[in-house]
Formats: sequence, C-alpha cells, structure tokens
Amino acid sequence: MAADELRVRREMGFSLAEFLRLLPQVIGAPVPPPAEGRIAWTEGARRVELLLSPERERVLSPLVRLPVLDIELVLTGYAPSEAQAFLRHFDRQFFKGGG
Repeated sequence: MAADELRVRREMGFSLAEFLRLLPQVIGAPVPPPAEGRIAWTEGARRVELLLSPERERVLSPLVRLPVLDIELVLTGYAPSEAQAFLRHFDRQFFKGGG
C-alpha cells in the first residue's frame, strides 16, 4: 500500500445495476464501465478505484431479499482531509433513508 493510499470497505444495499446507474451522479462525471470488477478514474493527481464484489442477497425472510454489493474504495493522492470529504460525500449520496 502506498503511503498516500487509503482503502475503505463499504457494504452497499444496492444491486450492481443500481450502483452503476447512480455512480455518475455521485461523482459528477461519466464513469467507465467495470472491467474485471474494477472501476477507476482520476481527478488531476488523485485517483479513485472501486473494487466491486459479485452481487449477493441479504435474506430477511422467505419473501424479503435485498441486494448487497461489497465495495472497496482505494483513494490515492488525496490529503487526509480530502479523502474524508470524498468519503462523506460518497456515503451521503448513496444513503437510503426511511421514516
């Protein structure tokens, strides 16, 4: 792991198709299609890589099944405060609220 690399894991309550549909809105730019479970883009000297697991299901009952996608975010070239700001934005944009 590089000194300026931060790795963070997230368990997302989305199908892969939903996640890929929403991701461009979250980052504010087009996203290349995944290749071998990876999506990567650069912003100047900074790089974001997403490592995507195969989609799975969380079974709450015989009638309730929810999609789950495990993601590892790899941020390179970010100052600690920039990385935390990116992760807050990422989490906030994918937040599913209920009431």
